[in-house]
Order: sequence, then structure tokens, then C-alpha cells
Amino acid sequence: MKLIGTRIAHYEVVAELGAGGMGVVYEARDTRLGRRVAIKALPPEVARVRERLERFRREATAVAALNHPNIVTIHGVEEFQGWQFLVMEKIEGRRLALPVPPRGMDLDRLLEIAVPVADALAAAHDKGIVHRDLKPANVMITGEGRVKLLDFGLAKLLQSTAPASDDDPTRTGALTRDGALMGTAPYMSPEQLQGREVDTRSDVFSLGIMLWEMAVGHRPFSGDSAIGLATAILRDPAPPLHEARPDLPRQYGRIVDSCLAKDPDRRFQTARDVRNQLEALSREIASGIEERPAAPVASTAPSPPRRSTRIWIAAGILAVIAAGLAGYVASRRLDDRAAAADAAGGGAAAFTDAYRNASCSPCCRSRTWGRRRMPTSPTASVRRFAAAWRRSRGWA
Repeated sequence: MKLIGTRIAHYEVVAELGAGGMGVVYEARDTRLGRRVAIKALPPEVARVRERLERFRREATAVAALNHPNIVTIHGVEEFQGWQFLVMEKIEGRRLALPVPPRGMDLDRLLEIAVPVADALAAAHDKGIVHRDLKPANVMITGEGRVKLLDFGLAKLLQSTAPASDDDPTRTGALTRDGALMGTAPYMSPEQLQGREVDTRSDVFSLGIMLWEMAVGHRPFSGDSAIGLATAILRDPAPPLHEARPDLPRQYGRIVDSCLAKDPDRRFQTARDVRNQLEALSREIASGIEERPAAPVASTAPSPPRRSTRIWIAAGILAVIAAGLAGYVASRRLDDRAAAADAAGGGAAAFTDAYRNASCSPCCRSRTWGRRRMPTSPTASVRRFAAAWRRSRGWA
């Protein structure tokens, strides 16, 4: 049965917005207040399934108990010809699942979305409501940039916060059997995947997956199959966020790591704790206390030399050292011979002149001894000196 053109109470159905396992969502006009609303319709054949009907009523009960600017507003519940209708505000915008860039959001935009989502979830937790299906597809961004948390169809009211009758659709026992899985697998907490009792800390884990995905562009846990995905969530630690996004503050990574702890006792206990940490980080960045890490720059340094090149460099260094030692030894021998010549009466001056004449070019012989240019080859200089010395002594 198509409802377009149908009048339900004082709502006139004008268009279909989408369909899913829980029914069809229509756009309608409120003839009394002149506003556009969204109507989630549960067909009679679906409403006859007790669990589906109770889930539908539970969403209405949970959202009606909340009054928050970042949570979709419920206007009422209607029934028409066996159909169940949930009337809520119509949100003009797009789902968070669509605009996440492949490499993640920049820090400012990330915090603009993360803080309101955590705040909306904190408001639900304050009322004892666990969402149990937190994921980007259940978050919408309006045209004005406002964040809205949707779809409390799997919401659960914690029994410790409020009394409930046996037929209350928010009671856990009526809907959540031991071992039953409720939620969307890639965003489930470990305890949720195991079918155990969940509380607000399960939502914190799901929020951590969203915070990771918004920062990096993909989820921290993956698998080739449903079993592989579940194994990764249950056992594998989340990869270090700073390796995937080194430009993000380390404090953001620590917040996400705490959300993704396998042990619920080691996580933030409610979304309010997460919101407080995110708000503190945002203030520190705005005030300059927390500096934004510089984006990594590709290295322009030359690559290390190959092994053969290093060998030749080492050989060259050794050759230079050997030549230096040879020169030093030769100079010491010359000093000894000069001293011996002086003692023999030849005179150190003659010895020195002979060395200068042998080691210096003709253009520098007239210059002072202290400013002469040293020969390039100590061995050649020694040979020239020896010949000159023998000639000066009449031995040649």
C-alpha cells in the first residue's frame, strides 16, 4: 500500500524518503503547524511481528525521553488502518557515512562533528539509554552544519535507572535474549558481539570506531568475512592512530585508544567522559596550548651511498692518511739529517736551503721560507732534496 497522498491524522503524506527493514520513511506536511515532518511507517505485516513492533515502540519511547539539539525530535506516534507511524522532525542534510574523505577529515572538522555526537550520546546515557547501533549512517549533518543522532530502534533502557513493567518494550529481557546479536557488526563492541549484557561502555567502543574512521577514512578493524571481522574486534588491538595520521595531536589518539579498550572497565565509562576530553582538546588547540603536529614532509636528503661507493670512499681516506704519515716520517728524517749535518759542520742553513730548492718551484724560491708553498708530493720532495743535498756537499 502506497501512502503518498494519504492523510494520517493531521499529516498529509507527500513523498517517500527511503525504505529499510523496519519500514518506509515518508515526508509529510503538518497541516496544523505548516511544517514538514518525517514519518516512519511500520506496515501491518511487519507490525504483526512482536519483536518488530516492540522495537518500533522502543524507539519512540527512548527518543521521546530525550530533549537535545543533537538528537532527532519525536513529535508523536500515530496508528492508521493497521499501520504504525512514528512522526519526527525532518532533517535536511546528509548522513555522516557520505562525506568522510578517503584519508580522513581535517582536525577542525573532525572535532566539529565528534563533540556533538559524543554530547548527544552523553544525553542518552544520562537518561539510562544505550543506543546499541551507533554508526556514521545514523548521524546526519544538516545544511547548517548541525549534527543529529538518529535511529534509536535498538535502544535499551538500563534497568538500574528506572523501573519497568513486564510489558515495557525498553526492558532488556523482553527483547535481548542471551546470545542474540543486536547492532551493526563493524561497529559492535566485543561484549556486544559475544551476546553479553551491554551498557553505556558498549556505545563508547562504537564511538571510538567512529572517531577512528573519521580521522583515517576507514575502520580500525576489518576481516575477509564476518568471522574474521569479529575476531579482529575481539582480539586485535587497534593500530596506533599517530602512524596513520601523524598530523593529529597525540591526545586525540589517546582518547580513541581509551574508547577502543577491549576491557569495558578500561574504557571511558560514559560518552560524557569522551565529550569532556574532546572539548578540552579543542580548547587547548584554540588557545595554542596543544600544538598541531606538522604534517610529514617527504625527505629530500640523498639516499645512502651503495656499499661499493662506501668501500671506495674508505680506501681514499686510508690513502690520504698513509700519505700524511709518509710525509710526517720524511719530515722527521730531514730534521734528523739537518741536525747531523749541523753537527758535522755542514750547517743547518745549507741543509735548509737545499730542501727549499728541492721542494719549491722557481717562482716561490725568492719568497720568505715561512710563506712558501709546500710540495704536493712528500716523496717527490724527499727525492729532490736528496739530490740537491748531495750536489751541495760535492757528493754527486
